[in-house]
Amino acid sequence: MARMSGSRGHPSWGLLKEARIHAHRCFKIERGTEGAFEAPAGVRILPGAWADGVDALTTELGEGGAPSWVTPCDEEGRPITVEMDEVGNWRLSGVPTGTIGVVYYSWCPLVGCVHEGIVEMMVEE
Repeated sequence: MARMSGSRGHPSWGLLKEARIHAHRCFKIERGTEGAFEAPAGVRILPGAWADGVDALTTELGEGGAPSWVTPCDEEGRPITVEMDEVGNWRLSGVPTGTIGVVYYSWCPLVGCVHEGIVEMMVEE
């Protein structure tokens, strides 16, 4: 992480304007195998940002709707994956047996960006 400096040790406004929050965010799919969702204002979806160019991850949901990080399976026991684009269109590889979550990687500008549901975040230049 870059050290922010400015006059008298205060953060540089220029650097703050360029800073971003990177986060894993999750939305629920209650039924269906394709659809679209709208990311919160100011949030940019980053498909392909996971290892091996994966767009997003599917997960069973735990207590309170939080991601459990357990991959859901269809009725035949095959893992369900998801393809997603930068505007929120998604398509599952199979039919889930219940409500699942999709965890996607995103970023938003640090200045003026406050969102609930951030699983992990880091501030970078």
